Amino acid sequence: MNSTVELIARKWYKMALAYNAHSLVSPIAPDRGTICQLGAALSAPVARWSAIHEDGHETDLSVFDLGAQRIGGIVGPVDDLPDLDDEGLAALRAKHVQAMHKQKLDDHARALAEENECAALPAMFAHLVPLAKTPGKSSHAAGAANIRRHLAKLFPGVKFSVTSKIFSGGNSIDISWDYGPTSPVVDKACDIFKEGDFDGMDDSYTYRRNQFPRVFGGAKYVMAQRYIPTRNGPDSHWWESSLYGAVGRELCRLQAVPYAGENTPGLYGENDPAGLRQHVNRFIYSVDFPRGFSLAKFAGLDRDGNGGYILKVTP
Repeated sequence: MNSTVELIARKWYKMALAYNAHSLVSPIAPDRGTICQLGAALSAPVARWSAIHEDGHETDLSVFDLGAQRIGGIVGPVDDLPDLDDEGLAALRAKHVQAMHKQKLDDHARALAEENECAALPAMFAHLVPLAKTPGKSSHAAGAANIRRHLAKLFPGVKFSVTSKIFSGGNSIDISWDYGPTSPVVDKACDIFKEGDFDGMDDSYTYRRNQFPRVFGGAKYVMAQRYIPTRNGPDSHWWESSLYGAVGRELCRLQAVPYAGENTPGLYGENDPAGLRQHVNRFIYSVDFPRGFSLAKFAGLDRDGNGGYILKVTP
């Protein structure tokens, strides 16, 4: 080794010795392949560096590379490595030991809290069947069955279709129903069965510290979608023969606008940029339909006094 590489290596081994206390293994010797014993304690800092060989080429450096071979030097953020004396190393070692001890205590407390939560959930949700009582059943299948039970308790009289499936990227539970509560309301009720959250901005998925699926089953994705029945055939058009058309005609009546089908313009004046269809969709999306509702029970709309409308239903 030349003097420059020797200095870099010396700084590296001092840094490694300081991290050695974090993993609670014996002090390492620079001439032996024992750095690999440090495991994950060195994985983060090592990941940024490379090994430079005598012929000038570089290779990525890992903890196991350090333990398997003698390297000629290290390139990367060398200036960031502290050149510490024995007192500085002792202080750094003590700092890492304290941090590691605190992390262990935090992990233990978190694990204990999670176990206590799991033990309490069955009594809090007595209408559900714990996964432990359905041996051989997958988490998503058990979760789908429990979602049916949960929705039956929350929304009696509403018929829900709940199915589950598995695919290469995980599993999902799909919920659908006609009329009844809105999609956001059902989605919120079933949120406890979700294992995590998908971020469409970067196509990433983050798992929650949610113990509910662990106890009652669940899935990576739980999706709820309400449907408004429509008919479409040679003698009927889906708009005119469904609640959409009925609501559209009522909106035009209340606004004194001639009805001309789903594309009727100017519901709220000539400067209204939306067509009738958009206004109907917004209204229907926000309506929580009463139990047993059907198109035959639609009795029109009325003003609610706040610039909106309320649904009228026949007894």
